Amino acid sequence: MAGINLDALIQELQLTNTSIATVEQVSKAQLAFRTQNMQGLKSIKIWGTIDPTVKTYTNEAGVTREALLDKQVTLELTKKDYFDGYVEKIDDYQAFSDRMQDWAIGGGKQFAQTIDKYAFKVFTTTTATYTPNEIADVTALDETNIRATVRAMGTKLSNQLAPTSNRKLFVDPDVASLIASDVALFNTNVGADALASGVVGRYLGFDVIETVNLPVSDQVGGHKKLIATVPEGNDMGIGIDEIGMKENKFTIDVYGLVNYGAVISQPAFTVIADVKLG
Repeated sequence: MAGINLDALIQELQLTNTSIATVEQVSKAQLAFRTQNMQGLKSIKIWGTIDPTVKTYTNEAGVTREALLDKQVTLELTKKDYFDGYVEKIDDYQAFSDRMQDWAIGGGKQFAQTIDKYAFKVFTTTTATYTPNEIADVTALDETNIRATVRAMGTKLSNQLAPTSNRKLFVDPDVASLIASDVALFNTNVGADALASGVVGRYLGFDVIETVNLPVSDQVGGHKKLIATVPEGNDMGIGIDEIGMKENKFTIDVYGLVNYGAVISQPAFTVIADVKLG
């Protein structure tokens, strides 16, 4: 490997940026969150406001004042994943450069898959500050009730005062196929940018995103989880701390480390459905 400065090569190839860009391109969960680039950080505060109380005014009663309060949640990078491998030393600079780019892209793709599995699980996991909002289970989902099921999710969001714009519906490939079969209402004319980001179409007020990384239902017998949400109610942080190389006597180590975490800051902006195809 004579004549190659590894530090200079890493800087030249911008491998960390390559992996971050790949995660952004591949990850579907990022469409469900406001995503923060938290490289070098462990936690941040997500700030919001508590709406003031509106009271009836009369001349006799006058007015009462209240303190206007902030609310906050903490977004912590609680998860870590890495890859670590090696290659035998080679002399060809160009060949090594090309392979490093491929490894950085491949690492980014794998990071995206693990981040998505974790992030979607956050939506369906009860915590001290979050209880999933659910509609009634659907035990025989098919073309006769797919509209009613998705409408029920949208209605529950509306009843919880979630925004009506930018609503996302995350489904697995089987349910995506079922939705696409409703040709009267499923709209695939969503634009090139939306298609590139993972949106497969519009349906009953939702951008529909197909993913294989939704959490498995606790119920046996092929039950699936569907997630309807508005990204303004959810926050995710990703920090790819390092993509690098280390030269040894006969090999060069190639490694990468990503930190990530997610929090539901507005529980009312998410609805979960537990379904089984009929």
